[in-house]
Order: sequence, then structure tokens, then C-alpha cells
Amino acid sequence: MATETSSCDYLVVGAGASGMSFVDTLLLHAPEPVSVTLLDKREQPGGHWNDAYDYVTLHQPARNYGVESTALEAFTQHPEKLASRDEILDYYRSLLSRWGEAGHRVSFVGGATYDFGSASYVDASGSRVGVDASKVVDARYTENDLPLLVPPKFSVGDGVDLIPPNQLPARGAGEGRRYCVLGGGEAGGHARSELALPGANEGGRSAAELTTYVHCTAGAFNFGASAAEGRRPVFSSEGEITVQELFQFPGFCFNGAVVAWLECQRGLSLAQKNALCELPPPPEEGEAPPLGQAPARTRPRCAHGARAPIGHPLLVSLRNLRRWYATPGMGEWLHGLRLFSLAMNGYSLAEGRALVEKNCDGLVEAGLLTPPEEGR
Repeated sequence: MATETSSCDYLVVGAGASGMSFVDTLLLHAPEPVSVTLLDKREQPGGHWNDAYDYVTLHQPARNYGVESTALEAFTQHPEKLASRDEILDYYRSLLSRWGEAGHRVSFVGGATYDFGSASYVDASGSRVGVDASKVVDARYTENDLPLLVPPKFSVGDGVDLIPPNQLPARGAGEGRRYCVLGGGEAGGHARSELALPGANEGGRSAAELTTYVHCTAGAFNFGASAAEGRRPVFSSEGEITVQELFQFPGFCFNGAVVAWLECQRGLSLAQKNALCELPPPPEEGEAPPLGQAPARTRPRCAHGARAPIGHPLLVSLRNLRRWYATPGMGEWLHGLRLFSLAMNGYSLAEGRALVEKNCDGLVEAGLLTPPEEGR
């Protein structure tokens, strides 16, 4: 039972990329001032960046990562604007101050675990606090899977030296040490860049005995934290909002902003908002691949000349963007949004609309997409 209670207009659970972006756009576009309680299990905002390895960098330009109001590139020294872990965390911490200085009512609660069933959270001291919120925003639904927190999906024999990439700086590339990086994604690439070339083998010991295996197979986009939860609409009639994967690139930050912008449109009904938020279907039932679902999510799932599944994430993204361009005021907002990839690359609103129609027509002609009037 809660020992105390608090109230707010919006309770946002998750202060990572999605949650911070949602809050920022909400504060910018809400028709009236709102109060926000931002809650996270970590002690500071920044989500998975708090758990990432020290040598990680952003895998996309800082120019379209972060939040709508504040440029991340101003915080980074990287020549290609690939922000470091510390730069990103500094950026997110600064946003809390900026929001306060602008007069917004945002309260951050770190080290807290929220219970959706009881509408309460346990804070860092162990006290349970009830929350009376008009809207509850679940911004941790697409939380990244990290090697540090998600164990490998394969068995590991006795005596095998298996470490997450976070431990690489302490190990180094000593003489005679071999490394085998498991996983060819972003984490695997960072691990290989961090390592020096392995030295010569030590006499009398096998390569297996000298090998350290670096676990980079978590699959960041498997979203294991919510995989067991049922798929839900973005906007529910019970006052819950779930930030989800509406658009493939640039992803988390952009999706958080889009959901917040739609929330601020009082002229749209609940059904209309959800119609603008088509979601990729959940993973197919059955035994998962040994290293998770990521390969199936990214490769085309159709034979040559056959139509792609209507729910393929890239096709969902294209259909959503087509709907957004048809929504009054949304195209104009998108092309003024630093998080939108077409705006970042200099496309005008007219050019963006034309590109979407060209892509749709080309995919229909190639047999990879149903015509718009036939599809959803």
C-alpha cells in the first residue's frame, strides 16, 4: 500500500530516448501547460546509455538524435558528430534543467520501479508512492536489449571465458590473448574497433584456452523486456499511451516525438490517432532462432517476384509516412523536425511527399506492395 501519493497530468515511465523525446515534444506542442512526472529505474535520464560500454558512440548522426527542441550535435566533439556515451548522458541531464528554466513542470524520479497494476512506484529508498495521473505513458516498451543485461541465447561450456563488451577495456589485448567477437551488429563492430590485433599463441596452451569470447548477441531491437507482453494500441481508451515502433529510421527519438505530437492534436479522435500509428505485427509464434529474432526482422521475407508481407516493418513505415503527409499540419511539422530523416537530408515538404508516392508506386510495380487502395 502506498505511503504517499502524488499527482500529475502525464506520468512517463522510462527516461530513455523515447521517453525524453515524448516529454520534450509534449511540452512544446501541448495546447495548455501540463505537469509531467518522469520516472526511470536508473538514477539519471538517458536510458540504456547508462548501461552501455564506455567506448560506445552513436551509430547515426547526432543531428537527428535526441529531442525536438535541443540539438545534440552542440554537445559532441566527434568529427562526424557520432556522440559518445558521456556526451549523450550530459545532453539528457541538461534537458531536465532546460525544461525547468523554461517554466515547464517536470519532475524526474530516478531509481524507481513503476507498477502499472497498482499505479504506484517504489522509489530508491524503498517507499511506495501512488500516482494520480491523467495519462500514463509507457516509454520503456521498446527498451534495448544489451549484452550486459541480457544473457546469451546459447549454452556456454565450463571454463569458457565469455564477457560482455563492457569488460573489454579492463582486459586489453595482451600478448597471446585471442578474442572472438560473437555478433556482427553495432556492439560487435565497436568491440572489434576497441581491440588491438591478438598476439601470438603461448606455447603449450590451446587457442581455446586463450580465447576470450565477447558476447555481442543480445539483439538490441528484440525488445526482450516487453516481448512477453501483449501487443497494445499506441493510444488506449483507459488513458494509457505506449510509445512503439512506428517508423524504422531514425527510430526511438523520432517515434517518441511523433506519438507526443499526435497526443497534442485535440482535433483527432482516439481512433484517428491509432489509425496513424500502424504497428508491425508481433514476431511469429514458434521456436526463435538461436540468436534471437533480429535477422528475421531486418531481411526481406519474400521470394523473388513475390509480394512482401503487408506487415513488414519497412512497409509499415512507408504506409505510416503516407498517412502522416495526408494529415493536416503534420507534414509541415515533420519537415521542421530535426529528428526526421528527410528533413535532415534537406528534402522539402513537396519533395518528401513526392518521394513517398514514388516509392509506393515503385514497390507496387515490382510486386512488393499492394496498391494503397487495397492495402491498409
